[in-house]
Amino acid sequence: MNTEAMISLTHFKILLARETGQRFSIEQFVSDKIYARQILTVAEDSDQEKLILAALKLRELFELWPEAMPTPAAPAASPPNDHPNTQKYVTSLR
Repeated sequence: MNTEAMISLTHFKILLARETGQRFSIEQFVSDKIYARQILTVAEDSDQEKLILAALKLRELFELWPEAMPTPAAPAASPPNDHPNTQKYVTSLR
C-alpha cells in the first residue's frame, strides 16, 4: 500500500468515527473487499460532504467500485426505411 492510500485511509477512519461514531479495522478493510464496500456505503449515505469525498477517493484508490450490472438486451431493431420522404434529414438540391 502506498503512502497516499494509507494517509487517505487514516483520514477516512477519523472522519467516519467523528461523524457517525462507527469504527472499523483498517486491516480488514484492506484485505476484505466486501467489508470495505460496506464501510464505504455507510459513509456515502452520510450528509457530510468531507466524508463522502473521502469515501469516493478510497473507492478509486482501492478500486472498490460496484460490480457492473449486466445491461438488458436491446429490442429488435426495425428494418431501415430508405424512402426519401421518411428519412430524418432530407438533403437540399442547392
